[in-house]
Amino acid sequence: MKNKLLLFLLSIIFSAQGFAQELPQGLVPPKGYVPGGFVPGKLWVKIEREEGLSKGDPSVWMNNEDLQNLFEKNKVYSFKRAFPIVDKFEVPYKFGLDSVYEILCKCDENKLMEDIKQLNREYRFYGYIEKEPVPMLCSTPNDYNLQNGNPISGPDSAGNLIHIQTAWNYSKGHWRTRLGVNDCNLSQWNQENGWHHEDIYGKIVFWDTLSPGSWRNDFHGLFVSGIVAGATNNGKGKASAGYNCSILFSSHMGSANALLLLSQQGARAINCSWMTNSYSQTMQNTINLMDAHGTLVVAAVGNDPMGSPPSWEYQ
Repeated sequence: MKNKLLLFLLSIIFSAQGFAQELPQGLVPPKGYVPGGFVPGKLWVKIEREEGLSKGDPSVWMNNEDLQNLFEKNKVYSFKRAFPIVDKFEVPYKFGLDSVYEILCKCDENKLMEDIKQLNREYRFYGYIEKEPVPMLCSTPNDYNLQNGNPISGPDSAGNLIHIQTAWNYSKGHWRTRLGVNDCNLSQWNQENGWHHEDIYGKIVFWDTLSPGSWRNDFHGLFVSGIVAGATNNGKGKASAGYNCSILFSSHMGSANALLLLSQQGARAINCSWMTNSYSQTMQNTINLMDAHGTLVVAAVGNDPMGSPPSWEYQ
């Protein structure tokens, strides 16, 4: 079983390596996006002492007066648990995510972080303080092995590299096997009529509508979903390794909460065709919790010239 899963995962990774080094035409990043940077005005802190908490979530009325004054000076307007969804994970250890809080401010998050660190040396409120990395999308060119002008079509050279036709002799997946995709908003989506592309129609059994992503792209999410578990043997689009599997989709790209939601919805594996330019302890703990919950995270191997850390940065 493990060999079959590895063959499937390799198909995703090798397909991702066919992407170009530039953001695809039509991609609109979120406001304030800096390639390889961090989410503006946001911090994560790991609570160690109750003095570092507020008097009520998401209140910014803090238990400690010095911390309260610091927050007022830096225009902090929200202090709340970052990942309440972890309470739904029936695992004995939550890797500290149940005590991670997010701080939102109308200020320079770098200055706020340094101010908190300085105060933390005295009070030891927090185990760590860090910024949230901004994800960088792995790119898809608009001329990669196209046929008939269809961005999903083309000869499956990546599948040939891993002998995908031989893998199909062993398994094509099962509809009860749920595979997660954390990516840009899907194109060709209509709220009334559903999925328009034949490779995706009927394949997505869950879509994270509660946290729609701010990334926009013409077909990246569609392309990746087609690789993961798109309809196959239908004479259209592109062949998928595990084409009998079902898809859980979240367009909140790079969000730890979105990844946890996909895992909680039963994803056996989650594909992340994006990367970050820095290490985050919170993201590592998120991966640890999903692993304990039985979810394998497949990260991009890297095709961006930003100097991103390799995918083995997270284990």
